[in-house]
Amino acid sequence: MKQKLIKMIEKEGVLPPFPEIISRLRELIEDPNTGIDEVAKVIKSDPVLSGKLIRVANSVFGGGAAFFATDLNRALSRLGLKLAMDLAYSLKLSGMFDTQKYIDKNQFWRYSLSLGVLSSRIAQIYGANQEEASYAYLGGLMRNVGVLLYSYLIPDEYGEFIQEIRSKYPDSRVRRRLTSLEPLEERAFGISSSDLACIYIRKWWFVEEPVLEYIEHSSKILYPKIEHSVEIARYFLAAEGRCSGILDSKIKLPEGFFEDKLEISPERYNQLQIDLQECLTILG
Repeated sequence: MKQKLIKMIEKEGVLPPFPEIISRLRELIEDPNTGIDEVAKVIKSDPVLSGKLIRVANSVFGGGAAFFATDLNRALSRLGLKLAMDLAYSLKLSGMFDTQKYIDKNQFWRYSLSLGVLSSRIAQIYGANQEEASYAYLGGLMRNVGVLLYSYLIPDEYGEFIQEIRSKYPDSRVRRRLTSLEPLEERAFGISSSDLACIYIRKWWFVEEPVLEYIEHSSKILYPKIEHSVEIARYFLAAEGRCSGILDSKIKLPEGFFEDKLEISPERYNQLQIDLQECLTILG
């Protein structure tokens, strides 16, 4: 099954094409001679994307109330081209795959967006610069793409697999550790969804290698480090009772888990909640 899945991924035309507007934006942003006007022209071809970027720029997530952006150029000046690119990924990737069997697509992408937002903010708490925070954002956003690949390429087999896992780990069970699909997928199909995602993204999406490291990374022990940002964000969402659209992720963590173990104070935890809700209201 593993080799069959890899061949399907690597064959052109099997999976949905990458959004053209993101490809165009990437080319522009990677060109050091590109100005904001050129990027804005491309984004304006998509009124929904343009409008949401302006709303994000004027939100708490976009940086506060130093000024009010009334047009896209001012919004891009505030957000920066890198963050604008990341937000474009958030809005466009969700339209690539059709509704998947046994997966709540809307819930899945809201969770993925939440994971991206929180991962970048948590990385910043641990001292990440703008580029490192961007890697964490995309790593969180794309963390579960392999599940979509599985359910797109072998919907019946993967659907039966998910149903079996759900019956084994019922919603009513409250755990202290997140259920990890990867080892279960490896036993069933010979390859995990995270490895599948990395093969696919390396082949067709051309994102930076640090993003893929977040997708591949899984740790049973968490530390307050930038490279653990995505996994910490997963625990944050589980503690908040937010479902991934795949499995119920409700867990019961020890008191003081975030403050004592991960150096996230109650004030920072509350700010993460505010940033997340702000971004979901605009982009979700």
